[in-house]
Amino acid sequence: MLQQMALGWPTPEEIAHTLGRFVTQDQKDMGRYPLVLHSRALPATVQIEQDRLSEFVESVYRHMPEKAVPHLNHPFWVHHYGPFQAERTKYVAGDAPAPGITPEAPARPKPSRFDHLLRRLRLRLFGTRPLVGPLHPLHSVLKPTYDLVEQDLARPGRRILLIADHDGPVSGFVRLQTERGHRLSDGAGVLHPDPGKEAAIADLSRQAPFDLLVCELTFASLLKFRHIFDAVASLLARPARIIVFHFNPSGESVHLNSCDVVQHVVVPVGHSTIMFAGSTVARAAFVVLKWATKMRRRHRWLGEPLYLGLVAGSVTLAAAAGVWPKRVTTDAPPRTCLAMTIDYELLP
Repeated sequence: MLQQMALGWPTPEEIAHTLGRFVTQDQKDMGRYPLVLHSRALPATVQIEQDRLSEFVESVYRHMPEKAVPHLNHPFWVHHYGPFQAERTKYVAGDAPAPGITPEAPARPKPSRFDHLLRRLRLRLFGTRPLVGPLHPLHSVLKPTYDLVEQDLARPGRRILLIADHDGPVSGFVRLQTERGHRLSDGAGVLHPDPGKEAAIADLSRQAPFDLLVCELTFASLLKFRHIFDAVASLLARPARIIVFHFNPSGESVHLNSCDVVQHVVVPVGHSTIMFAGSTVARAAFVVLKWATKMRRRHRWLGEPLYLGLVAGSVTLAAAAGVWPKRVTTDAPPRTCLAMTIDYELLP
């Protein structure tokens, strides 16, 4: 599980690098055709989403090798050709089972107690996103926001409105809470331009009121938060809570202390608290884990030992970040800041 852990989405360059090693010409040709599977009428915003998907697909194609992998001696099959011919020769000679009779596969060994213990230890220490463990580089960054969400959802039957411009850890954490009897509505359509925005608000108005609004936004969408709030303010109950989360992977904090943030992000309603999370050590753990993932993808033979060595370094730094003094501040952004969370309480 630890070897499969990757932080965030791969870049178009990384996707193209992987696909370029096995995609054939017919697959490249067919990859540009979208397939939409739906069980009810498509929303009015579907064309907007298709255009966004097409732009992303083209960004991957631009980084792929111009010449596709040929079918002849394709890397998926070339390693199996020798064993196939050997089995074929045995069959022709009468030493193999008749067609349709599959020899019994050898039984897979049962995992040992040690295997079970190792798996439980990995889950407990590292977890899986969004439920990251104490030694995950993002644990000290995400936990303050998770605590706010859990504090509000301690009350039963909460009605949650989630608005996110990407599938981040906080969004995933909020979606998991529906298993505890809360009701979740997806308000991502509010971020779209009209007429998609109007259609989304009309649909949400039939599900209102909402007790908790959670927004997970990139910086570009964060600067539009006032407009987002104005669009959904009438859909919120009174009292209600608003939690706005922004992950800042660069760690630089100058832009978080700018006038733009004050003018476009801070809304003068109810009681509000701004938290800044992260430290130099937490950022180092995050960067080292990103290096580990890249090394594993790019280097065929040295990738595994490099990955394990860098992950060990990331774990050590993440453990230190968990006890780092002042890892969460509320007065001003520290020099190294990985996340900003704004907590609003709307009064009755």
